[in-house]
Order: sequence, then structure tokens, then C-alpha cells
Amino acid sequence: MPTTEGTRIPATRKEEGLWLLERLVPGEGVNNVPGVALRVAGRLDRAVLQEAVARIVRRYDALRTVFHADDTRLTKEVLPTIAVRLEGEDSTDVDAGLRELITRPFALDGTPLLRVGLYHGPEHDSVGVAVHHLIFDGTSMSIFLEELAAAYDAVLAGDLPDASGPVPLWPESEPKPASLAFWREHLRDFDASGLELWCGGQESAQPTLRGEQLVRAFSPEAKDVVTALQKDLKAPDVVLLLAAYYLLLHAHGAGPDLAVGFPVNVRSQQAQRAIGYHVNIVPLRVRIDPAETFRAFSRRVRDLFFEAIAHADVPMDVLLPEVERADSSWRTTMFRHVFNYLPFGGRAATSIGGAPAEVAEIDPGHSKFDLEFVILPSADESRVKAVYGAEVLGGDDVALLLERYDALLVAAASAPDRPLGELDAWGATDRRVLDTV
Repeated sequence: MPTTEGTRIPATRKEEGLWLLERLVPGEGVNNVPGVALRVAGRLDRAVLQEAVARIVRRYDALRTVFHADDTRLTKEVLPTIAVRLEGEDSTDVDAGLRELITRPFALDGTPLLRVGLYHGPEHDSVGVAVHHLIFDGTSMSIFLEELAAAYDAVLAGDLPDASGPVPLWPESEPKPASLAFWREHLRDFDASGLELWCGGQESAQPTLRGEQLVRAFSPEAKDVVTALQKDLKAPDVVLLLAAYYLLLHAHGAGPDLAVGFPVNVRSQQAQRAIGYHVNIVPLRVRIDPAETFRAFSRRVRDLFFEAIAHADVPMDVLLPEVERADSSWRTTMFRHVFNYLPFGGRAATSIGGAPAEVAEIDPGHSKFDLEFVILPSADESRVKAVYGAEVLGGDDVALLLERYDALLVAAASAPDRPLGELDAWGATDRRVLDTV
């Protein structure tokens, strides 16, 4: 539903989903987008940066969108003007200041859902950016950082603001009937009770969604065999990595009928520069057959992957009624594990005010899922980041999962015609333990 300045309208079902999660764990900042720090090899002018932020906020309706929550409903409106004050002026500890900026919860009371801070360190300046998920996603962050650098340079050069007018909110279309039919059939009779891992613990009665992260580089062997199998199967690496993720989860107790969430950018070709919350997490459901080969399984995952992308216009919150709840847990509705793929391995370095700058992500300390694997490919060193619910999984178990994932990739891609049930998923740590027995 389109909105005009000063008109308050009901939130969408997708936006209400974020709000309900926030009500589950109030005051925790669970919907703060993973924040970033732009570490600049030089000094930035606070007044210039403040004006640059103001120009971007004036330009994008999404950044002037605020939400109002009461006991029963969530509404939103686009304000004609809104002030985003640059923070960090009095901070003496850069790292502590950045973390506080990014983890501090936002209030859904009509105040801005964007924070920017400038922190002066002994060797470099840092610009922190914190945003609520209701108006932002990962793609939005990349766009915002590009716009911020360009606006800073323009203000510094004395250029006038962009005269092209505000960028309106990009309205997502209603789900197509064909997409709804696809997902209803895809999720028919899905049993969400078989998603737990045997290495995981029981969630608490009052979850906090506290999350932690571990990052591991792929071994050269894993990278080489995946590259070779891509050509053989005519499938992108994301499909092969996703197929191995399914097998890892199954080897640790999930399934055999299991679904994994996959975030999809649903911006149209004309709206690739739109700032906003334009991601749908689609549930990719497969059934593991131990007699099937990895080659056949990967082709099945490939076909599902492209079908799901073609029907990604249906938000997860619309699909929730299609899956019967197994119990009262909020986690077991559709999927508990997510697979994400960032094709450029994260955000590239940039420059601002003529000084080089590197982009560092700052973990907000939450996880909405038991486990999420984020693939960060690059020409030099591809990595996998595991984001996990600390109430459900421990760091030692996640480290072993990452190690076994690499081993499973090597085993599956090296022998794609071997039955899945015969694949060896033991990592180096497992073998050392076995050798001592």
C-alpha cells in the first residue's frame, strides 16, 4: 500500500512479523540490522558529515519513515522532515561507542530508525551506522554507504544538494496467485518438528535471542572441488554449498524432511537502488534420501533453488499459516536454520573525503535462528560465517559444525556419485579423537 507524507497507514504483515518478534524480547534491539563501522584513514569534519547525513535523509523517503506501536497494532508514516543528529562527539572509547550505537534498541514511537555517529580514534576516524530492520536490509546498507561517501564529498566541494527530488518508497507488489500456489504445494504436509540438531540444547521458556558468530575459511581442497563440480553439474556454487548444508544438518539430526530459510532480494530491476526492507526469506524444503547420490541431490536442490527464486514474492509471514505448529515454540514454525550467500564476500573498501576507508561489520549480538551459515566468497579466500543462537548451540559445537561442513564438501564433491548415506563428514578434530580411542 503506497503512503504519502504525513499519512499514517497500517504496517504490512511482513513488518508486523518483525514487530511481534520485538515484543517477544522487548528492549533487546533484536531487529537492529548488523551495523557497520566505516574506518577512515584520516580525519572527517563533523559538520560536513552532519550535512551529508541530512541530505541523504531528505532524499530517501524510507529514511524518514517512522513507526508507531501500541498494544494492538503497528502503523507507519513518512515524515516530511526528520532530524538525525550525529552522535559520538563526547565518546572517548571508539569501540565502546560504536557498539553502544549499534546495539541500542530503537523505539517504535515515531522517532527516527537511523543512527549515525562519528568517533575520533588515535589513528583513524570511524563512522558508525545503526538502522532498524523495518526500513533497511543488507542491500540498503551498501547503498547508504555509497550515498554517504558521495554526499560527504559533495558537501566538502561546496556542491548543491541533488535537485532531483525525494526517492519514494518502493512498494512491493502483492504475492502472485501462482507463487502462493507454488508455496502451498511446496509446504503441504510439512512436519516442522524434525528440525532440531542433536548437538543443540533446549531453548529457554523466555528466550533472549542472544547470538554469537564464528568465521572459518574454506580449505583450498573444498574450494577446488566445488569449482570443479560447478562446471560438471552446470550449477552455481551457491547450490552446491546449500546442498552440503542440508547434508550437514541431516547428519546432526535434522530431517529427513527439512526446510532451510534462504534470504532473497525482491527488488525489481528498476528498484535495485531502493532503500528499505525488501528481503523475503523463503523456505527451501527437501527430503534427504540416503540412497541418492550427491550429483542427483545437487540437481534437485538446483531446480528447487531457481523455482523458489522465481516465486520469492511471497513473504514468509504470509506462508506461516501453511505449516502446522508442532508445539508452542516460536522457533519451530517453518525453519530454524538459514543459508545466506553474499556474492562479493561482504562490503568493499571505499573512500570518503579523499581518504581510504574500510567497512567493518559490527555484530549486534542477536540471532533469530538456531544457525545461519553466511557464505562470503572471494577470489583470494572464501569464508563461511556461522551466526548461531547462543541459547541453543555452544561455540565448540559450532566450530565442529564448520569443520565438518568443509570435510563434507570435500567428500561429496570429490565423489559425487557416491550415495549420500556413505559420505564421510568427519573433520580433523573428529579424527584425532577417534585415533586416541
